[in-house]
Amino acid sequence: MKDADCNVVYIAEALNRHPEVFNGMRDALRFVNVDCRVLDTSNIWVRDWAPIQTPSGFVKFQYKAPGLGYEAYPQLVVPDSVWEPLENYGRIERSDIVLDGGNVVRYGDRVIMTRMVFEHNPGIDPGVLAYKLGRLLEAEIVFIPPEPGDTLGHSDGICKWVDAETVFLNDYRSLRDRQFIEYDCQVANILDRHGIDACPFPYAYHLCPELDEEEFRAQFPDADDQNEGYGYYVNYLQVAGAILYPTFDDLEENTAVEKCLWAAHPDLWLEGIDCSRLSLEGGLCNCVSMSYQIFA
Repeated sequence: MKDADCNVVYIAEALNRHPEVFNGMRDALRFVNVDCRVLDTSNIWVRDWAPIQTPSGFVKFQYKAPGLGYEAYPQLVVPDSVWEPLENYGRIERSDIVLDGGNVVRYGDRVIMTRMVFEHNPGIDPGVLAYKLGRLLEAEIVFIPPEPGDTLGHSDGICKWVDAETVFLNDYRSLRDRQFIEYDCQVANILDRHGIDACPFPYAYHLCPELDEEEFRAQFPDADDQNEGYGYYVNYLQVAGAILYPTFDDLEENTAVEKCLWAAHPDLWLEGIDCSRLSLEGGLCNCVSMSYQIFA
């Protein structure tokens, strides 16, 4: 299973609060004949809570570790009735493991995942957990550290597969911060040991607009935690025939990203989606969608 094989994408009706994203993604997907389906839910982070597709079906993990969401933000609760219809397309295996889909970056039989999954499941021996994850996802898991200071640990904000031996990795070196330069080296070395080449990808989090908590709540009353994703271009959505990538205001990096994607995928339709405001809620194109390969 690869992103390029996906022909169905789910997004949430609540994403309409960002019409530039909702309409932009829906129209672009329809243009390339990818079925865009809208779910009746208040939780826009579909990638994190939806079942994850595997070669033999789907796996539904536990969404949100205690203390990271439900208690303060009831809008994050997703009734089973929203995702259970996927059983029409394959068996859904339920798991007690806490794992957000944003921490599953897959290409075929390999998955890149941050080690934050171990912190979110303290009651399971790490070796046992790693084994169970590999079995459930039917994949080799390549574990990398989360970004410095990050408590969510989503790998889809760190890297993206280009092909079976190459990933795009946020260009943390561009920050000129020793901590992030060391992190860049650490992740690249881990990937290299697994035969994966890490190519730097434009990254502009340092240009994120600054909002204090009061300003944030006034502008985004339906948001959960303030955890900006501004400048995380690597969180793009790839499906059959197209890539939908985030853009931010009038940053010059928008053009650099398009050139980078075009060089890697000259045969795909590229569509920039203005995620300037959505990103301030904490997510981007990949976060607000879940893609599947479905034949029905």
